[in-house]
Amino acid sequence: MTSSITELTKTHLVGRTPVCWIGEPFASGGRGFWAKLEGANPGGLKDRAALHIVRRARARGQLAPGAMIVESTSGTSGLGLALAGIVYGHPVTVVSDPGMEAIIETLLVSYGVRVETVLRAHPSGGWQHARLDRVAQLMARHPGAYCPDQYSNPDNVEAYAGLADELAERLGRIDVLVCSVGTGGHSAGIARRLRLRHPALRLVGVDSIGSTIFGQPARPRLMRGLGSSIHPRNVAHDAFDEVHWVAPHEAVWASRTLAHTHYATGGWSVGAVTVVASWYARTTPSGVRVAAVFPDGPARYHTTVFDDAYCAEHDLLGRPPAAEPDEVKDSGEAEVTRWTRMVMPYLAGHLADGSPALLVASVMTGFAGALFNPAVHAYLAHGSGERRVEAFALFNVFCQAGILLGPLIGVALLSVDFRLVCVVAAGVFAALTLLQLSALPPFRDEERRGGVRADWGRVVANRPFRMFALAMVGSYVLSFQIYLALPLALGDDGAVSALFVVSALVALLGQMRVTDWARGRWTTSQAMARGLGLMGLAFVPLIPYGVAGAPVPLAAALACTALLTLGTVLAYPFEMDTVVALSGGHRVATHYGFYNTVAGLGVAAGNLAVGRLLDLGPAWAWTTLALTGAASAVAVRRLDRELGGHRAGVTVSSG
Repeated sequence: MTSSITELTKTHLVGRTPVCWIGEPFASGGRGFWAKLEGANPGGLKDRAALHIVRRARARGQLAPGAMIVESTSGTSGLGLALAGIVYGHPVTVVSDPGMEAIIETLLVSYGVRVETVLRAHPSGGWQHARLDRVAQLMARHPGAYCPDQYSNPDNVEAYAGLADELAERLGRIDVLVCSVGTGGHSAGIARRLRLRHPALRLVGVDSIGSTIFGQPARPRLMRGLGSSIHPRNVAHDAFDEVHWVAPHEAVWASRTLAHTHYATGGWSVGAVTVVASWYARTTPSGVRVAAVFPDGPARYHTTVFDDAYCAEHDLLGRPPAAEPDEVKDSGEAEVTRWTRMVMPYLAGHLADGSPALLVASVMTGFAGALFNPAVHAYLAHGSGERRVEAFALFNVFCQAGILLGPLIGVALLSVDFRLVCVVAAGVFAALTLLQLSALPPFRDEERRGGVRADWGRVVANRPFRMFALAMVGSYVLSFQIYLALPLALGDDGAVSALFVVSALVALLGQMRVTDWARGRWTTSQAMARGLGLMGLAFVPLIPYGVAGAPVPLAAALACTALLTLGTVLAYPFEMDTVVALSGGHRVATHYGFYNTVAGLGVAAGNLAVGRLLDLGPAWAWTTLALTGAASAVAVRRLDRELGGHRAGVTVSSG
């Protein structure tokens, strides 16, 4: 019986909810927004989270078969847990407060859920704090019980990836996403997933007046299902572009107006979200696509939002929202009492907290790298003679070892203190400086004439070198996608870390072997062209996922990363040697500096293009990247005749 219910739940009961167009009277002239009707799930939006959280807890061994589930809820998550308890065979106890509607409590009991009601609010944390205290007592009383902890459990965020995919499948591009904010799960989870497809997505949070989530003082609240008197860790504050606070009378007007104009309606959260989403639909340029999530339907609100006596008692009738929201610059500016908007001031906040020093440090680190890279490549070319290719290959092995070990050590140090990371990094740089000054033999340019301007003029006038630098830009755009497009396609921090590990391991284990193998079989241009072709080929397996609008599986992303790195490993030593050959052995460091500049500008332009293509659809991005590799390979082969006379017997005499 349980297995059949599980299968039914997966295939029919939860998910694939409809999308509804909300137009007049909320917006006119053909404008409006799309609403995802999560009330079509058996218990509402949180059915998705409850099933996912319980399933993951069982898979990890945190929830033993038949063990009790205990959670705090104002209603909707309790309904979801009731469903999960039936599907997976777990008794469920929920802790609520006197604000829970009678129909919800009756339904929960009918579903076999035990409902405990706290009767006194916490002096500072309100009803939510009081409920959580009671949950802690129950957990202590029942060893082996499991608390889903919807406020802090990252599984609550991950549960909404499917909802995001449904929105993308139905609507395509989404420019603005409007979500109510309570535990923070669905706003964070949907936005994270959608931004893999549309990085420029604007996330707008809708909170209740009297809620403390975004820095307002906690006050008693009529509205349930959004807002909080505590600070849920699942609220991804840095993901929001702005937040709106909405008052109960404004939500009531919107919910009731929805009911008699669209039939699709709901309670407090639905009304509040409608106030904000319809404003966006009215005020943003034509063509901006606005989507909103309606967390539930109207059934549980017949004694509140849709009860004339209740609404009259609380002065909620006949008070529509203003045409425009009030605005505050930060949450401490004023206590809001009606619809109010705040553009999230995170940059200003972070700068006040000391980020200028971090920004300066980042700029200085980049500047140091810009000084170091041309010089170190010139030094390698000077010291390795005819074995430059092997020297550059070995250099890349050590670079990749640092890329692999550095983050691992950094994460370990960061778990102690960020300042320790800074001190250790500074110590490493200081030690390397002393080591290089004492151990490296002097290498001076004895042929410099005319200063820096003359040097750069000679480099720019070197047509074969200039053409080669332009032809190789594609390789840098492609290799950089390990840091841009592939992480965006995955979105999971652990999965992204796996990309870096695979990339480093392929380079560490394969660089010298691949270089030796290629030197015995191909010319320099053949090796580079094959490497570039392989880099482009790495993106071909991702194209079908983009066409289908499906997320890229981790296995496919890792395979792409491995092929991409293998292509880089193949091309890199020959590429660096070609720079030296085309310089004629003169002003090598200046040639490398120009080469890095061209590559950097190319990467900047390429990444802007890739970001735009990801907005249009991942298939466009993967196809273009594949073609970029093929085009770069063809360009290098066509240059072979011009490059051929510059290769052999070059002695580096100047930097």
